[in-house]
Amino acid sequence: MLLDLIKVEHAMNWLMTNPFAGNLTYLLVAAGIMTRGILNAFLFRPKAENYIYKVNTGTVKGGTIWLDIANMIGDYGSLAIGGIAFIFQLLSMLGIAVSINVMVWVWGVGVLGSIVSLVTVLFQFLAFDKFTIDWAQDTTNANKKPFAAIAGPIANLDMTEEIVCGAFASLWLWQQSGNWMAAQWDALSEEDQAYYVADLQAKVEAMEAEWLGEMEEAAEEAEEEGEEDAEDEGEEGEDDAAEDVEVEE
Repeated sequence: MLLDLIKVEHAMNWLMTNPFAGNLTYLLVAAGIMTRGILNAFLFRPKAENYIYKVNTGTVKGGTIWLDIANMIGDYGSLAIGGIAFIFQLLSMLGIAVSINVMVWVWGVGVLGSIVSLVTVLFQFLAFDKFTIDWAQDTTNANKKPFAAIAGPIANLDMTEEIVCGAFASLWLWQQSGNWMAAQWDALSEEDQAYYVADLQAKVEAMEAEWLGEMEEAAEEAEEEGEEDAEDEGEEGEDDAAEDVEVEE
């Protein structure tokens, strides 16, 4: 019964999916992540932040170069994760390595990508804090204040870009997740589909058996409680009858 209801629900949801839109969205998101990593790592950041690197290695030293570490992790992480996701998404659209593509998106983009983004934002915040607080208020070196006036906004811009791009990509992927999963299912071979259907059926049957067992246990407990209540009521009735007899005597 439960399995039949699940089949009906999935069939109704399946009719409303658009696999092509899901595949195209995930492919574009992967391409965007990869392209952003390439442009930032090799074009935009070296020019915009060359001044900061000179500051940290030249006449004004500020300790750990948090912004350098953050952007290296974020840019090369985006390049690697986005590039791998793009390749496997393209292969999946051709019916190749579909199961691996699902794992890449779940564990690579979803889990590892979130960790990379979190670490990147954390280090960017540390850089922003160093430039706007430590350097801007440092009175031991007069050269730090003008450097902080330039480096602080750059760190803030990098941090804002990372957060906004990550949120936009996550929202877009979430909106098309149902269509994408339908596309991955359609791309599977008949053998793989049969395997996953049999696995799902076994899990549902086990779940249904567990529920039936719990219902039977609850019914037995309710029956036992009813019998105990009936016995208590009978004993109370006998006690009341005995008291009435004693009163009459």
